[in-house]
Amino acid sequence: REKDSIYLSRRATFGSGLDRNVDVLAAGALGVTGIVFATAIESLNRRGDPIGTVYLYVGDLNGRANDATIARVRAKLRDFRLKGQHIEIVGSVPSLQSIVLSFGILDGFVQDDVQQAVKAAVIAAVNKLAPGQTLSRAIIAAAITSVNGAVLLTSPAFGCTVPAADVVASSAATSFRTSDALVSFA
Repeated sequence: REKDSIYLSRRATFGSGLDRNVDVLAAGALGVTGIVFATAIESLNRRGDPIGTVYLYVGDLNGRANDATIARVRAKLRDFRLKGQHIEIVGSVPSLQSIVLSFGILDGFVQDDVQQAVKAAVIAAVNKLAPGQTLSRAIIAAAITSVNGAVLLTSPAFGCTVPAADVVASSAATSFRTSDALVSFA
């Protein structure tokens, strides 16, 4: 029989192992061909201790994962899972976002060139968001200002009129995405 003190010590070690393993699970999922995004979230009890279940949200470049992809991730994670740990693998769900940009262009720069560079930068920034991350207007503003010749104006804030505010993911499985057709200029 095991003494209570030894059991409690072993149980504490189990919990701390789960804490460290969440990032390892996400990294393992990223090792599967086609998976570009992986976010692992552990379930916690009321005290904030891990309880052994991890929800792993995965997606491809377009923010999706089908059953075959999830099966490949599940097979790969057998090497990464801790004993006694339950992993629930969920394919992310893309949420397509329209974005309307409004920014200034410095003298000496070609308007069409700057606009196309800004559009590409905004698309890349949005499409890099992992499942569950918020589409903040600050991300859009940072993408705009990363392009030479583009400057933010005092109005509208953050260089865009749409979205009018930060867009919060409806679930941890939501992946915000945009495309050339969805980004326009005011």
